[in-house]
Amino acid sequence: MFTMRRVVGGLLMAVLASAGGCIMAGKQVFFAIKGSSGDIEVRKAISRNFSGFERVDVQAFGNRSATPVPKNVTDVLEQKIKEELARLQIDKKAAFKAVTRAGELTQESPMPTLIVRGHIAAYEEGSGAGRATGFVGANKLICEVEFVDNTSGEVILAATISGIRKSDIGRDEVDTAVGVAKGIGEAIEDNWAKIDEDYTKVVPREKQEG
Repeated sequence: MFTMRRVVGGLLMAVLASAGGCIMAGKQVFFAIKGSSGDIEVRKAISRNFSGFERVDVQAFGNRSATPVPKNVTDVLEQKIKEELARLQIDKKAAFKAVTRAGELTQESPMPTLIVRGHIAAYEEGSGAGRATGFVGANKLICEVEFVDNTSGEVILAATISGIRKSDIGRDEVDTAVGVAKGIGEAIEDNWAKIDEDYTKVVPREKQEG
């Protein structure tokens, strides 16, 4: 009887372990398909919508992270933001007539221009074992971002935008830069013709750091 219980118990543990492995693998596949994501925490509440801008200019992001940031991430951050904003559509039309990076234009554009600028505030290296669960261990690229009216200099919205990578399948650190770009695109899209109330709520810094 004792031996039979041990056998049954062992089989049950094996089944549970197998099920757990399948769940973890499933989460990896889910996040691999979903790709990276951008988390937005507002620092300065948005003052007006973005619909009046025809061009967006992505300025160079500095690096103020106290922890090392992979070079392949810093090398492509601005380009990934530019690519995301070039794809951004409102009512099935391109949101902006032109998307540029700082220095690409030789003269001032007559188009109303939105400047996207900021810096890398931190980089958090996650763990593959944690990412396998789908809940913890994500890599994070944390950026302080400002959306600025080029003509008046007004900061329309300031936010901490984090690019989050949760899967190891077909992904690498660059996915965190893609996540930041997605967050920037989301903030503009959600506040294009109106102001999204979710983005008017300022998140106290102590809450984010706590």
